Amino acid sequence: MHRSKRFFVLCLLAACSGPAASVDRAGVLEQVRGRALVPVDAIADAALPPETDLDDGLTRDEAISIALWRSPDFVASLAELEVARAAVFDAGLLRDPVLTLLFPVGPKQLEATLNLPIDALWLRDRRVAVADAQAQRLASELASRGLDLVRDVQRDFDELRLAVESERLEQSNASAWNEIARLETLRVEIGEAAPVAASDALVAARTAEERRNVAQERIANAELALARRMGLDPESSFVGSLRNGLREDRPEELGDAPPRPTPSEAVLLHTALACRPELRAAEMSMEDAGERMGLAREEVWRVSALIDENAQGIKGAEFGPGLVATLPIFAGAKGARARAAADLQVASARYAAVLARIAFEVRDAVARMQAAERASAQWRERIVPQARASVEAARRGHENGALSSLDVRRNQLLELDAQLQATRAAADVRNARAQLERAVGRRDLEAATGKQ
Repeated sequence: MHRSKRFFVLCLLAACSGPAASVDRAGVLEQVRGRALVPVDAIADAALPPETDLDDGLTRDEAISIALWRSPDFVASLAELEVARAAVFDAGLLRDPVLTLLFPVGPKQLEATLNLPIDALWLRDRRVAVADAQAQRLASELASRGLDLVRDVQRDFDELRLAVESERLEQSNASAWNEIARLETLRVEIGEAAPVAASDALVAARTAEERRNVAQERIANAELALARRMGLDPESSFVGSLRNGLREDRPEELGDAPPRPTPSEAVLLHTALACRPELRAAEMSMEDAGERMGLAREEVWRVSALIDENAQGIKGAEFGPGLVATLPIFAGAKGARARAAADLQVASARYAAVLARIAFEVRDAVARMQAAERASAQWRERIVPQARASVEAARRGHENGALSSLDVRRNQLLELDAQLQATRAAADVRNARAQLERAVGRRDLEAATGKQ
């Protein structure tokens, strides 16, 4: 092949090649799926993920899948990948050639010059590598946002569960106080109690009714919060029935179950350093800065090939090749190199900051998890059983004539309050675990050590 033809083919290949590596939504969702343990394959036009079945209620994993599928904020974040992909594609292209024409005026002959930048022929791979590293870093950052969404959905799911259970207990509490108020009123009527006793009981009953109303409002607010996080229309009929269809797809998540064993802090920190996408993004940021430093040194020379034509030479039209090169005498890309060096320093400092933040978040989450488990164990294993035993003892005393029905009701109130506190303590454990999972970067804490 003639040299000029080979040169043209090389230029055409450099100008038309696509990105060296692809970064897309499926890749980001795969990172999130592997850490969140939910089957999310892609973002599509369907209203809900294909594996989601809401006829039998909503589970925690289904809520996470729907949120990753429909959350407006997360979908908007994923759209940023298209900009990164376009940047990778653009990095592999040649600059457009420049055609210069000098028109004949008087004795001046017609001249034409075609200026074709060729420095991309040897700089293309470095430029594509820089753009691809930036795209990969963005993908890791988006995976981190996906894990934030997973944690937030779990919190909203548990908040709705807690609101539903609290409303049930508040309803029982209000019924018990109403019964106590009725009994106290009867005692006042027959002269066994002072009027103030009935008055106090009525106030307590009204207070319990108001607490039940607040609990009902809390359910509605929790439903809307979860629906918004999942990207569902707040006006849809399904959102209004969320409270009646919550299911737990992991039995160990139930409030009355003992806590799952959690690895040690050292093991969790080791897992976090292997799994957290933010750390990988910080690493790629340093790699990107190093690539840009090398590219800045090589971009000092800007070279273009010339093809010059004179319309009227000694033998007619004349053609001749040439080169145009930038002489790095003054600027010499010093500004670009200085910026790249500064970016490398910033990336290194951010990497150290991410390391420190991960270590702090894991230790803090472990401490909160342990404290929440201790408190929940106290309510679940000691206080609630003691309250139930007191109610049974009061019932036996009432059957034997030693205690009144009013005494039984008062013991039932203590049991209901203990159950309410135990429910809240169990919700605190689930919230603490969701935060620990986010700090580590995975949901399967027991089996994730050293895995990515």
